[in-house]
Amino acid sequence: MQSDNGKKSKEDKLDKELYKQRFSEMLKEGKIKRSILTFKIQPFLKKAENSILIAEHHKDIKPGKGEPKKLYWDYWAITISYYSMLYAAKAAILQRGYEVHGHDENILSLSLYLQMLT
Repeated sequence: MQSDNGKKSKEDKLDKELYKQRFSEMLKEGKIKRSILTFKIQPFLKKAENSILIAEHHKDIKPGKGEPKKLYWDYWAITISYYSMLYAAKAAILQRGYEVHGHDENILSLSLYLQMLT
């Protein structure tokens, strides 16, 4: 968090260090790998784009008699939206030269990447 004077707080610096440390650990464990397979970026972005379109369609479904309630269709729209974000994050991380496969690795890598932008 930034203070009123625009400087980063000690808490922000600690978080960034923890992210860097965990990133290094995951790299050593093979959960995050260096990658030059940039040809995968566009397919990830296409998957992200199409997933969000499918989620929007899913959200707009009007269930008929005998079908699950609207609430359950909405849950699936949320799940599909999450995967859309996951694919977009994988593309951003790959752009930085890394490839991730798990959700935790994806979240950590994207968080670290976004912190480096600030």
